[in-house]
Amino acid sequence: MIYVLYKFYSTRDIFMEDRPWGPWAKDRVVWPTFMFAAASIVTSLIALVALIALCWRSKRRLVFFSLVYVAMDIITWVIVAIVYRVEKTEKDLWGWSCTDKAKAIQQQLGKQADFTSLCKLQRSSWVLSLSHIITKILTSALSWSFGPRTNWLEDQDGLDVALITFDQLTG
Repeated sequence: MIYVLYKFYSTRDIFMEDRPWGPWAKDRVVWPTFMFAAASIVTSLIALVALIALCWRSKRRLVFFSLVYVAMDIITWVIVAIVYRVEKTEKDLWGWSCTDKAKAIQQQLGKQADFTSLCKLQRSSWVLSLSHIITKILTSALSWSFGPRTNWLEDQDGLDVALITFDQLTG
């Protein structure tokens, strides 16, 4: 999405005959693309925080944080995917780059903005967001359904045994 925004901002002021507003839609809407990019960045940062918490082995916080993280991540991406798809019109960056109007002016632009590639990129991003949601739901359900009944993260003895065994194996 950042690449799409870059292409938009770098080409929006290109002068074209019969199109004084440039190669994009006349009354363009950019916020759905910003929303998608922001959601990607924020959820990635939260995933990084979850990994750091896992490395520090803060057991009590990790169990709670993992439940909150998974729920927040699924809810966020469901909302983002729905809103991004609903807002796909001829006015937003995704909808415009997939129109016949965009294809008609493609030759005038040359390689400055390839609307077909931008359309495919945005469609692929949306499909990947859906696959992310499905994967997150399935892996979370499987790990909580088939996981061990004893919660090693809350059992201090189990954690000590696991750490001692790991230390013995690694040296």
